[in-house]
Amino acid sequence: MIVALASKGQLLAILANPLISGLGRISYGAYLYHLPIWTVFLSLSTRLGVLDVSRGPLTMLLVGASSVLAAFVSWVVVERPVMAWSKRLTSQVPA
Repeated sequence: MIVALASKGQLLAILANPLISGLGRISYGAYLYHLPIWTVFLSLSTRLGVLDVSRGPLTMLLVGASSVLAAFVSWVVVERPVMAWSKRLTSQVPA
């Protein structure tokens, strides 16, 4: 079904968008970071006595944006260098 839908021009154009493919590249990192960021945000909001917005759209937007930002930074600082190092290491191994 996905292949049939992807063969249509519009969906293929959407999936080929650099923003969408970039989000796909960091999506696992965003998945890993969203729960700790959510926990820290809620903990800080209760400690600081800020209005309880634990399930509001603003909270979801802030936590989501923070998770994507953390995933992007992690991808640039950790994942990309490790992948480059791995390629150099495996290309030097004699066959």
